[in-house]
Amino acid sequence: MVDTLVLGTSAFGCEGSSPSRGTIITLLCYATDWQASNPPSLQRRARRYATDGQANNKLTINFLLMDNLEEKIFAARIDEYIYSIDLHESGSVSAALEQLESELFFCFCEKKLYCRVVHGIGKGVLAKAVHSALENNPMVVEWECEGGSCILLF
Repeated sequence: MVDTLVLGTSAFGCEGSSPSRGTIITLLCYATDWQASNPPSLQRRARRYATDGQANNKLTINFLLMDNLEEKIFAARIDEYIYSIDLHESGSVSAALEQLESELFFCFCEKKLYCRVVHGIGKGVLAKAVHSALENNPMVVEWECEGGSCILLF
């Protein structure tokens, strides 16, 4: 049996079932600059997940350094633990923008690499206001929207 597991930057707290005995596992780890500079720590965590008492498992770890924006956005999209800011249930556009600014500041202070902002689809009024706010926010390096949400890089 062959398993390929793609992990985001913080997805090493893998939940769920462990690999079965005799599984060949390939971990594709999209690492940040800091994580790539500390590969032994990442390898220990990956090995602990992959073997989990199954000494027969064969493990291949491929670390891919995220060195461009496209890779960082991809890693954010697959990160199941991404911090999410949900604005689409706010009472008004101004309340949503206040919440956005507050939570972006929190993310920036907590040194998060990225987050997701959910503005919903609707008539597009909130989405336009959020996009305008993101364009003018100095903490946001890059952002990309798809459907009713955006991925932001700090």
